[in-house]
Amino acid sequence: NKIDRKKCILFFGEIRPNKGCDLLVDAFLAIKDKIPEWSLTIAGKGYYWESISNKVVGETSIKPIIKFINDDEVADLFNSSEIACTPYLNGSQSGVASLAGVFGVPLVSFRFGNMEEILTDNKDVIFTDKNNVESLSASLLELCNDNEKRIFLSKNITKTCSEHWNWDSISKELILFYKRFL
Repeated sequence: NKIDRKKCILFFGEIRPNKGCDLLVDAFLAIKDKIPEWSLTIAGKGYYWESISNKVVGETSIKPIIKFINDDEVADLFNSSEIACTPYLNGSQSGVASLAGVFGVPLVSFRFGNMEEILTDNKDVIFTDKNNVESLSASLLELCNDNEKRIFLSKNITKTCSEHWNWDSISKELILFYKRFL
């Protein structure tokens, strides 16, 4: 069952100031002429969209899906995207990273929360400088133009997800944690 991925970068989730969607829009706009076959999909809802929406007026390569995304729509969004992006300015972790792993979608991310503890730069993810549009643009452009790297990252994030984020691994780590205190 071959998945028909499109040349699409995906932002998925709630649109709030700390999620960096505005920075991703700026980064994509800075490189869109160099990657004309690529698009950016922004899927989710949130009050902050109103602050960003004026940047995408008339931009046919940016596809906003501004609504609550139902569970049955998540697979289609990830399966039709070549890259996912979490340009979060802060937070403790990201469910989007887990979804990228489940669906085998390469991830570009700012460093935040525990992301560097669970993913390895240039193996599972491409980390880029936080709050830096130029760095984000460069990382996205590199990945858009390097199919082999996308395949490499896809395989690795899927492997990391299946080996380390499954219930068996989590329960074993939890048991070891509790044994230290007993």
